[in-house]
Amino acid sequence: MAVVALVMIVLESQWLVRVRRLTTASMRRAVCRSGANAWPIGLVPRPGDKLSTSRRNLRPSRPVLQRGSYENWSFDLSARFLNIIGAATSAGAYSPGQEQAPAAFRRHGLAEALASRGRTIRDHGDVASFRWRPDPSQPQAMNLEAVRHACDVVASHVATAIAAQEDVLVLGGDCTVELGTVAGANAAGARIAFALKQLTALPQWRGLTITEINPAHAPDESAAFARLNEVLADALG
Repeated sequence: MAVVALVMIVLESQWLVRVRRLTTASMRRAVCRSGANAWPIGLVPRPGDKLSTSRRNLRPSRPVLQRGSYENWSFDLSARFLNIIGAATSAGAYSPGQEQAPAAFRRHGLAEALASRGRTIRDHGDVASFRWRPDPSQPQAMNLEAVRHACDVVASHVATAIAAQEDVLVLGGDCTVELGTVAGANAAGARIAFALKQLTALPQWRGLTITEINPAHAPDESAAFARLNEVLADALG
């Protein structure tokens, strides 16, 4: 089993930092799609704890979760490489800025935070790089070729890591980077269990404010990203 995580700066009304952790499983393992209140992959539910599930995109004849399929979720993460893949692109966004996120995470010590949790890191740098610009030739699908290129190259790296039974952390980048992340898992023949872990889902992981994640407004960018990197290290360490 491999862990594939995706970090995006989401331009929503609350300007949240969102973490998606996509966990690949064997064909015999039960597959579910869970909401933000689901238990994070890697944590072991205790007796009486509830797990939110959905039957979307599953064959009706199969239970969403077989009894005993999640009680023993635990992974020896320190025994596997964690590949960091930067997707420094805002091609699929409405304005530039999101392409700066991978550099900011690295600049403020993401690799060091992960290493402090016992992870062995292999940073592949930015495999895609594009700053959003107006595209009047395709106003309904601007920068389409750049979006396609970023998805293709991210998918290739994710598939390679999964095939080697290694973990992946994709640093976006705009939301279209998620397409490449999932495509790479599919290309590797993986079944995916989704666990959406928003930082607002747990009290200690509230959403970061615009002041903390937007360098143009942040009075202390270093402290904000250092704290976020610690949160990510706790999730993936």
